[in-house]
Amino acid sequence: MQYTLTNPVYISGKGLHTNRYNTIIISPAPADTGIVFCISGKAIPTHYSHVIDKPLCTCIATDEQHYIRTIEHLLAALFCIGIDNAYIYSQTNEIPILDGSCNGFYQQLQLAGIQQNNSPVKKLIIKKTIEYRQGNRYIKVSPNDDFSIHLQIKPKCGYQNYNKIITPEVLISDCIDARTFGPLYKGILAKVLTKFSKTPVAQGASTHNTILLTKKKSYVKNSLRYTDEHVRHRVMDLVGDLMLCGTRHISGHFETYSTSHAMNAKLLEKIFVDQSNFEWQEI
Repeated sequence: MQYTLTNPVYISGKGLHTNRYNTIIISPAPADTGIVFCISGKAIPTHYSHVIDKPLCTCIATDEQHYIRTIEHLLAALFCIGIDNAYIYSQTNEIPILDGSCNGFYQQLQLAGIQQNNSPVKKLIIKKTIEYRQGNRYIKVSPNDDFSIHLQIKPKCGYQNYNKIITPEVLISDCIDARTFGPLYKGILAKVLTKFSKTPVAQGASTHNTILLTKKKSYVKNSLRYTDEHVRHRVMDLVGDLMLCGTRHISGHFETYSTSHAMNAKLLEKIFVDQSNFEWQEI
């Protein structure tokens, strides 16, 4: 069955890239609505076909004026809570970063409660192996009975990998507190070079919401929440990005090395370009 919220929930905070304060309202929605962002009276469905290129985040848009960026953590939280249908009203073009993880969203969504929409939900079944590559970086998906992820990264702190069957319970247990991260020198450079840009980057990044990487260690306000917090955050990012396929139910094994938000969206494009790659199943 499909699910939506019982009550609206309000979440406030600054954006990671814009540093602008924003209050979003996540509201119940009817069956078959999906997750729809609303900004300046314009509805933007959460779908890979609406993805546009913005650095270091996932961004969807209907046109140049109506876009919403850094949606991946909120989408991962909706996966964790089990929400299929919701309207998300935003005052600015960026979702708040909160503490850099998806736990703040998850906690507030729990307080809102969930209710059935009394309509069957669809499941994406992967039928063929499909891959998207950029040099030695790649993301691919293969047929599998379960939804599973094998994700590998090599940040400044060294190689990390994660390989598990993914369910809401697993993501909550393993990844919900994992924070975003990035190289310290690149963050400082981005702050300076994009401060007055139309596409600001990392203006709101700080040790309160970001693991800052140097050549020798990770710098955060508090100690790391997991020894491999970086890869766990990337798993959460990927789950959020995969919500762009139009469902939270997937049968397929995803394998990645040093993937990005843009690469994740490109893989979804490759899946849906050929109907023999997949099928939909009502559950």
